Amino acid sequence: MSHGRQGISWIHINDMSRLITRAIANDAMEGAYKATAAAEHRRYVERREALWQELVPAPADLGIDFFWARLLPYQSRLQPGADGDFILELRNPSDAPTTFTARLACTTAVTVEPETLSITLEPGIKDSVACRLRVADDAPDDPRRRHLITVSIDTDGKPHGPITEALLVVESAPG
Repeated sequence: MSHGRQGISWIHINDMSRLITRAIANDAMEGAYKATAAAEHRRYVERREALWQELVPAPADLGIDFFWARLLPYQSRLQPGADGDFILELRNPSDAPTTFTARLACTTAVTVEPETLSITLEPGIKDSVACRLRVADDAPDDPRRRHLITVSIDTDGKPHGPITEALLVVESAPG
């Protein structure tokens, strides 16, 4: 908890106090909860990305540019049997057109369609491709378990391995 002036993901003390009060009053709330301000974290990443681009002008090596690939939303919740849309944002920091091929993988309880995404970007261009995740009807309903969705990316056929990821929680609707 903090005052909200730091540069990393946080939750304001007033919001945390409301969460604790709700948990005390609601017997259905049990187990561990992670409280954070996801939108604030996204703005923080965008500010860092803009600063990084000022410091390291294009073209930048993919090993230097930390923000060339991002899977969004980073954290999500779906019910068993539900679908969710995800966006893979890519930016070409090189000085030549580049073809990005991404392979998405997750646990056996979740399928990804399509499993492979491909896009060619001109130098300095940022664009996105969409995919859909489907949670199996019989997926375990466990709000404490996080399913890791990984994205392995090749650029012009050169593999870079797992580059970005997202987290998915499978749970029934609050009742």
